[in-house]
Amino acid sequence: MPAKDVQRAKMKLFTAGLATESSDFTPIPTTVKEWTIERSGANVGKQTNFREVLTLFRELAEVRDWEVAESICASSFPPGGRTVRTVYENLRSIILEDLQQAMPVDGVLLQLHGAAMAHGYDDCEGDLLEHIRNIVGPNVPIGIELDPHCLMTDKMMENATVIILYKTFLHTDIKERAVELFNLIADTLEERIKPLMVLFDCKMIDNFDEAQEPMKSFLENVYVREREDGILSISPVHGFPLADTADMGSKMLVITDNDLGLANQMAEELGMAFYETRGQMAQLENMDKVLDQVQAKATKENTCQILEEWTDIAGGGFPTDGTVLLQAMFKRGMTNVAAGLMWDPLAVSISHDAGPGAELVMRIGGKGGPLSGAPMDLNVVVERVYSELVISTWLGDMNAGDAAVLRSDNTEFLLVSKRVLAYDQQVFRDMGVEPNDKDYLLLKIMSREDVTPISCLIYKNFPFTRITRPKWPWDENPFEDVAISSVKVCQGKR
Repeated sequence: MPAKDVQRAKMKLFTAGLATESSDFTPIPTTVKEWTIERSGANVGKQTNFREVLTLFRELAEVRDWEVAESICASSFPPGGRTVRTVYENLRSIILEDLQQAMPVDGVLLQLHGAAMAHGYDDCEGDLLEHIRNIVGPNVPIGIELDPHCLMTDKMMENATVIILYKTFLHTDIKERAVELFNLIADTLEERIKPLMVLFDCKMIDNFDEAQEPMKSFLENVYVREREDGILSISPVHGFPLADTADMGSKMLVITDNDLGLANQMAEELGMAFYETRGQMAQLENMDKVLDQVQAKATKENTCQILEEWTDIAGGGFPTDGTVLLQAMFKRGMTNVAAGLMWDPLAVSISHDAGPGAELVMRIGGKGGPLSGAPMDLNVVVERVYSELVISTWLGDMNAGDAAVLRSDNTEFLLVSKRVLAYDQQVFRDMGVEPNDKDYLLLKIMSREDVTPISCLIYKNFPFTRITRPKWPWDENPFEDVAISSVKVCQGKR
């Protein structure tokens, strides 16, 4: 039962946001400079997607004539390594202090990510939820919206009342899921439902894009099953594959209206069906095989081939200064390539100092860490330099910092001093490089164009030390010696 103050005629909600994902294989920490902090009424017309969700919560509450106390919405994208401990703790303190000032509240709505880690914290969301639960008490419903690429933990389940994940790979349903979350919390407050959550461990990790089979048919079935009596919500948890923690992996979250038997049955049934969709990642396993195909296609069609380097993409928290794929291409004579946007602040700084037209021996890439590969020492010409370059992307304008275009023979490098989460071919043109003049375009982001994804490593070759086993693809049959009924990792307690 929600805590109610008889002196207040209106329901009162508290909302806040904290969103980033943190890679354990990126040596670059996420510092205070990488965090954007938005408050109600600020940055009107320039809100992040996360801040827009808090605005939506407010609008939905106002329709019901409910009061809203809104804290900060903090986000850091593109993601990087773990957040500096004091930075996370300061963000947490702001949210908790705002909550204390807003008390008493009837409900809490949070826009989170689910894969935020800090130095000393494997589970920032679970930690934040635990602190919030300690303030509001056991009876106030807490609802959270998460990215499907998250780490679903016991602490999240134990302290939240309703957890809703986006269902789409490219996160095109953020607002729809926010409305779903709001309505479930509203129904809980008005005592129409009593949510009960169960989480099933699918004992795997992979990429799951509903644009491709078998994930497409599976997700269509999820939508159908979600309409069955007693089911409030179903969320496939894709998992975040760059976290070296015990909770890393794909799972199945089912919420029923106080029906534990139904929740267990549905979570197990759909969890095992989700497990059967594994294998999309296999397309990324063999770099040489993919390069054979791309090289043959470029020769046959005489068109620019677009490559996407999954193990160095900004959206995965990587430095975007990797050279492994480039060096493999060079060995094959695939040198008529434009590569970008590569993060290399040192090379950019030297290029700005030397100026356009300068001929240099430049060390490019390979600076971020072991997974970045070896630096490439090349004779280059500085073609162009840019100060505080702002580029247009499908996620809005992004600041790439100082930038430079370097040419080595017929290879052109587009270097930036700030990693950029999204862009397309137009960015190359804006920086003076025509993609159609190239045989290959190498992107350091997840593109929405027709691309060939290439991975230099697959997940099972990453240096994990703390993940829970057995788990596919490390273990071919992770359920072989495990009773399926023992795989449920947690039942929500609120």
